[in-house]
Amino acid sequence: MTQHLTDLHHRIDPRLAQCVEGIHLVLERQSGVIEIVSAVSALVTELLGSWRMPDARYLARQQGCRYGSYLLYRAPDASFVVVIDTFDQGQMTQIHNHRTWAVVGLIDGAERNEIYRPTSDLQGPPQLVSERNTRPGDLFTLQEPHMHRLRTDQGASSQSFHVYGADVGTIRRLAWDEAGGRYFEFRQGWSNDGVGLPIYLDCAVMTELELRRRCAGYL
Repeated sequence: MTQHLTDLHHRIDPRLAQCVEGIHLVLERQSGVIEIVSAVSALVTELLGSWRMPDARYLARQQGCRYGSYLLYRAPDASFVVVIDTFDQGQMTQIHNHRTWAVVGLIDGAERNEIYRPTSDLQGPPQLVSERNTRPGDLFTLQEPHMHRLRTDQGASSQSFHVYGADVGTIRRLAWDEAGGRYFEFRQGWSNDGVGLPIYLDCAVMTELELRRRCAGYL
């Protein structure tokens, strides 16, 4: 089996490195989204049973924000990313999409996750499909074209672990502007850049030109 991370990465965080290697293997063996999401969900469930982020810098709020969204790993071809999010208490995101599949597991706190479906012509508000309260150890998954909104409890912050099938910090995505009654494009970026932190498990990445050629929506 090909090893995608260095021996140093495996020594720094063996449990997370093993999970990342497993995700690479899933993507090499599976092509269907349903099968990929199922297999990645099993890996994330196993990881979160015994893993916590050992570096507190990746759990801090981004300066001037009520959240932090840190890139832990990006595959060299941007075929998936691993992210850890931390949200302040009483936080609510806009309804937004990811333009790819997602597997999300809650590490700490409590969250309410609302799943929406946008109108086919993007002329009306997204419709609520389902909602779920998650507690530590719980997972939920998303697939296109669904959109998502997160709410945290008023009395507790949250930490969550995310795997996305694209580098969602660099592609243009859609969000719903409730006040304006319209969809708009946005680019998220990562808190790593905002606070000067490297990618937690850094690796070689494609050039900007390669990303533009191969990753739909890359700026």
